[in-house]
Amino acid sequence: MVTFRAQYPNSTFHKELPLQQFDFVFALDALEHVENDLTMLRKISELLPKDGIIFITVPAFQCLYTEHDRFLQHFRRYRLGQINKLLVSADLKIEKSGYFFASLLAPRALKKCMRVVLQVMFNGREKKSFGARPWRRARAIAQLFAFLWISENQILIWLATFKIRIPGLTVWAVCKKK
Repeated sequence: MVTFRAQYPNSTFHKELPLQQFDFVFALDALEHVENDLTMLRKISELLPKDGIIFITVPAFQCLYTEHDRFLQHFRRYRLGQINKLLVSADLKIEKSGYFFASLLAPRALKKCMRVVLQVMFNGREKKSFGARPWRRARAIAQLFAFLWISENQILIWLATFKIRIPGLTVWAVCKKK
C-alpha cells in the first residue's frame, strides 16, 4: 500500500492506494503542499510503469509567496528550472514543460508589490487571507474569462513545443518514467 496524505485548512485527505501501477498520474498543485517534494515525486514515480506519464502543475515564483500561500499550507512556489531539476532528480524524463496563465503574472506581481508597501506602512502586518472568494459576477463574464485563459494556455503549450516559454502563474510539466 502507498499512503497519500494532504492537510488543508478545512479538511484532511488520506488515501491508501494498492501497490499497482497507473499509466497516467495527475499531480495538480500538490507538490507545494509537502515538505519533501522529491520524496513525493519518487513515490508517485513508483506507481508508474516504464513510460508511464505524469502531469504536474505547481504555483510559480517564490517571490510571489504571500499570506494566501501560508493559508493554503504551501511550503514553496517554483521556477520552471527548479521543477525541471526536481523531476530529473526523481528519474523522470521531461517531455514538455512551461507556464500557464501568463496574462495574470503582471497583475499578481503588482498586487504583491502593493502588499509589501502596505506592510511597511502598517508596521509589517499583512492582512489575513481566508482563501478564494466566491465569484458573484455575471455568468457570461466568467465564461468569457474562462475562454480567454483556456485559449491563452493552449497557445502557451504550443509555444513550449518550440522551447518558447513565457512566464506565468503556474508551472506545468509532462514527464515519462525512465
